[in-house]
Amino acid sequence: MSKSKLVSYERISPNRTSPRNHKIDTISIHCYVGQASVEDMAEWLCNPGAQASANYAIGKDGRIALLVPEGDRAWCTSSKSNDHRAITIECASDSVQPYEVNNSVYQALLNLLTDICQRNDIQELRWRGDKNLIGQVDRQNMTVHRWFANKACPGDYLYNRHGEIAAEVNRRLGVPDINIKGVKIDDSNVEAISKIVYGEAGVIRSYNALLGVAQCIYDMWQSGQYGKTVTEVMEHNFAAFGSKETTDEVRQAVYDVFCKGVRRFPDAQVLQFRSFTKYSDGAGNLDKQKCADLLSKYEYLGKDARDNRWGHLYFGHKTNSAQQDCSEFIVQAGSFRSRENAEKLVKELKKARFEAIIK
Repeated sequence: MSKSKLVSYERISPNRTSPRNHKIDTISIHCYVGQASVEDMAEWLCNPGAQASANYAIGKDGRIALLVPEGDRAWCTSSKSNDHRAITIECASDSVQPYEVNNSVYQALLNLLTDICQRNDIQELRWRGDKNLIGQVDRQNMTVHRWFANKACPGDYLYNRHGEIAAEVNRRLGVPDINIKGVKIDDSNVEAISKIVYGEAGVIRSYNALLGVAQCIYDMWQSGQYGKTVTEVMEHNFAAFGSKETTDEVRQAVYDVFCKGVRRFPDAQVLQFRSFTKYSDGAGNLDKQKCADLLSKYEYLGKDARDNRWGHLYFGHKTNSAQQDCSEFIVQAGSFRSRENAEKLVKELKKARFEAIIK
C-alpha cells in the first residue's frame, strides 16, 4: 500500500499488527491531548511501553508524520476490528475540553483525509454520528474512539465538526451535491425547514446540532401535539420561523432526517431544546434548577455545543424498544369512559412512544 506524499516526518512504531486483515474503508480521527510536535508525538507513540500508535500524526504546526504504514493496523481506537479497517490519525490539540485543534492542524487534516480517500478508493466520507452504524460503511465510514472506550476522544471540538469535515473532503473529492431543495415533506419542503434549522442551530457550527433541530421538528410533527402540519409545528414552536438564510449542509441535514431516517438521538424522541444562554450552569452543562419544569415533563437527552455560550440542551423521551403511537389510546377513549382518563393513562405509560414514519 502507498503512503501519503504529505508526510514530512517518518518514524515507524513497533506498536502495530502487520499486516492489517481488512480493506481500508474507514477513517478514525483522534485528539492527541497536547499541543505537541510530530517528533514529540512519535516519541510516545513509538514507545513500546505506550502500547498505542496511529497511522498518522499531525503536529501543532500542521506537519504530518507516518508512524504506522497504511498496510498495518495501528493500535489506536481500543477496537481491533475498527483498527484493522481504519486509517487512524492523531491530531495535536489543547489538553482540556473541548480539545480544540488550531487551524494549521485542521487544514492539514482535511488535506490528509482527501489524499487517503483518493489513494484507497474511498469515494465519499459518510458521517451520521451513530454508533449503531459501526461497520456499515455504505452509511457511515467515520468512527470515533469514544464509541469503543470510556474516553472523550476525539474531543467535542473535532467530534462536532465531523459533518463539516466530511462535507469539505467530499467537495474536494468531487462528490456531486444532491438536488434536494424541492423535496416535498407534508405541506412543506426541505428548503423551508432548513431555514428554520439554520436559524436555530447555524451558529453552533455542528452537523449534529443541525440534525438535532431537524429531528426535533420531525418528532414534534409526528407526535401530533405541537401542530398538524410541519409548517404549523415550525410556526408555533420555533423562534427562527421566517428565517431567510440556509446552507447546503443544513439542507442535507434536513434531507437526512426527513427522507433518510437519520437521527441525532437514534433511541429517543426530541421534543424540546433550550439554549445554553438561559438553561445551562454557565459552563455549558445542564442546570437542573433552571430546567426543573422541563425535567418534570421530559428526560434530558444530551447536548450539542460550539463553546460554553453557544449550544443546545435536548429534552424528550428515551426509548430502546419498538415505539408505540400514543394516539391509539386517545382514539380508544371510549374504553376509558372519557378522553381525560385516556390522556391520563397516556401520561402514565412512560414507555409509550410515537412511531416514526421513516426508519
